[in-house]
Amino acid sequence: MGVRHLYMDLQQGQRSGECTHGGDRGAGDPSALNIQHLLRFSDHVAQALNFLASKNCIHRDVAARNVLVSDSLVAKICDFGLARDIMNDSNYVVRGNARLPVKWMSPESIFECLYTVQSDVWSYGILLWEIFSLGRNPYPDVVVDARFYKMIRCGYQMSQPDFAPDEMYKIMRMCWSLEPTSRPTFRNIVQMISALLSETSEQQQQQQQYENIQQELTQRFESMQCVTDKTNEDDHDKTPEEQRPLTHSNNYQLY
Repeated sequence: MGVRHLYMDLQQGQRSGECTHGGDRGAGDPSALNIQHLLRFSDHVAQALNFLASKNCIHRDVAARNVLVSDSLVAKICDFGLARDIMNDSNYVVRGNARLPVKWMSPESIFECLYTVQSDVWSYGILLWEIFSLGRNPYPDVVVDARFYKMIRCGYQMSQPDFAPDEMYKIMRMCWSLEPTSRPTFRNIVQMISALLSETSEQQQQQQQYENIQQELTQRFESMQCVTDKTNEDDHDKTPEEQRPLTHSNNYQLY
């Protein structure tokens, strides 16, 4: 059958968690990111996972640490499972004889060792939470112990991240449905995010138009103010005779 090879392009950039949470100043600087960037990252990864699903492939480790962001702010899903020292990575917890990223795993993957496209969808929801919390670790301050597993079994869902629009949080919650068949497909997710991207783009254009109008009005007001100030200065420089009104007493008599 021969040896199979996986070819990947050389990617210059950084992991998405570093892009949203820190790193060098520049294109990946968090201060330069806006909601459109976060939505695009989400869309890029969803499209990649939709492609994998169309080829009957599952990823099994969807997380921000496995997403690279290029210098041109294109997010690409990768898998560093073979390259990462998971023995020293606190995101991977011992389950049986393996170390697993349980905070990103679906209930059926944790408790039944079942991996499907639907379990990737669950993990994608966790990735969305990472993106819109600007790189925070999921289930913050929650230790992976018996209490954590009970929370997952009972359908616990994380609260809305600070920077997530309501529509994105709805997508996250859909991804975290306990019933795998109730979760959206990646194709559905791509469609929902595309619609949200169009909506936010239109809102930004309207906001930009409003800001342009405000700037134009401000410039006109400042220009008029300069003319008024110049007129007042000219009047102040005139002698009392020059400032006297150009009117004379009425010496005419009416008969």
